[in-house]
Amino acid sequence: MRSEALLPMILMLGCGENLTPPETAEAARTTCYPNLDGRIDFEEFRLLLDHPASYFVSTEEQSIDVEGVVDDRGIRIWSYEEPGRDELASIRAVSVRDEWYSGSFPSEAFVLEEPGRTVDAVYLQDSTGLTALGYASREENPSAGKTLLVYQAPVMVHRYPLRRNDVFGGVGVVGVDGVLNGLPYAGQDTWEIEVAATGELGLPDVTLVGVYRLDISVSSQSDPPAGAPIVRRAVSFLFECLGEVVHFEGRAGGPSNQLGTVVSSRRLTLRR
Repeated sequence: MRSEALLPMILMLGCGENLTPPETAEAARTTCYPNLDGRIDFEEFRLLLDHPASYFVSTEEQSIDVEGVVDDRGIRIWSYEEPGRDELASIRAVSVRDEWYSGSFPSEAFVLEEPGRTVDAVYLQDSTGLTALGYASREENPSAGKTLLVYQAPVMVHRYPLRRNDVFGGVGVVGVDGVLNGLPYAGQDTWEIEVAATGELGLPDVTLVGVYRLDISVSSQSDPPAGAPIVRRAVSFLFECLGEVVHFEGRAGGPSNQLGTVVSSRRLTLRR
């Protein structure tokens, strides 16, 4: 199914005062400063197109602790400082307007441009939240066959303001006109997202206080059903004004209610 495009929820945003300064006039106009007020508002999560950010990325299978530890101050700590053998990659959000599938989605929709991805997850952001719209193969006619799956209605994956214990989600229904790897496909994706914890997160170049951990589950089922649903899980860490700073994706069909073995990861870095 769509393991390569599971939940790439990253927004390229204006940097805070203790981070690298914006490099474009557009970024300068939208620079955001974290106020650590216990919520993430739309103004602190506003998308910037064509504004690259650097991440340490890995596709090696690994076991990663996403629970962290609670210190004597009562603060949950996550430590992801060591880059290990991760590769440095530049990732940015781009408009769908120049993509082959642009006619199937709103002109304001965006996808991620990142190395190695063959399937795009399509999103739309407005002042109410971030919604998932569907998926499309990066190329119109790749060797694996074309993919174009458009949800009949958007699925809310972030709602602003975002706070701890918030729960989002919904069902993305793909009609009979869907195409998956060159074959007709109809089905649905059931999204479940919870803002499960807050705390302090250590990255290779910076420590962030007031980070939000999102636990994400997507269950995909064809229509008519062909076997059990395929369940994928991910964990995403968000910070005011920086968007998604860490993302871990588990192996499809992992243990119930657990991330399991991580097959893809990315961590924000200030390095270029």
